[in-house]
Amino acid sequence: MRRLARGLAIGLVYGGVLFALAGRLDLPLLWVFWSIGAIAIVAGAVTIPPAVVQEQMRPAPGGADRRRRIAVMVLANAVGVIGALDVGRFHWSDTVPRELQIVALLAYAGGIGFLVWSMAVNEFFSPVVRVQGEGAHQLVTAGPYGLVRHPGYLGMVFGYGASGLALGSWWAFLPSAACALLVLRRAALEDRYLQEHLTGYREYSQRVPYRLFPGLW
Repeated sequence: MRRLARGLAIGLVYGGVLFALAGRLDLPLLWVFWSIGAIAIVAGAVTIPPAVVQEQMRPAPGGADRRRRIAVMVLANAVGVIGALDVGRFHWSDTVPRELQIVALLAYAGGIGFLVWSMAVNEFFSPVVRVQGEGAHQLVTAGPYGLVRHPGYLGMVFGYGASGLALGSWWAFLPSAACALLVLRRAALEDRYLQEHLTGYREYSQRVPYRLFPGLW
């Protein structure tokens, strides 16, 4: 119950910040965007293991590629700030066709949902590249990990990558696209690392041959 209450509170604060930046409430698709994010926050609060939440907030010592984590966080937050200011107040580039924005909202919802699912089933999900020796790191093959090897990153690519257009802002699309590219680079780096350091990963990669995109890569 406490986790649910925390998720609801964070979702409401998130909405308050988003609409405060926009400076207005009469933006139906911004309500849709916020609703998707709020549902994901609440769903994550009740399904993601507390250890994973702690690891996301403060990764344990060790691991590689910590700067990319910070860059992704900065870019993801910049998307929301730029997009809300653009569509609500300044109208710098809020000319994204409504049809494209709706498609982007669907991609955003699917991506964020896939990310939450991945984090919920993988108790070793980390924002840095490392094998968690302190938690007796084990290979996870359940749920979305039976489809691709890095479903969390797949969710990020679609969720973060579509978020700028989902907000209806071309300017916000720039940091969202950059965020998706950084995640793609991280997926390649982490896959090579796990091949060398995680027991059973090489065999797993033969059973599940695709890193992110079935049939492609």
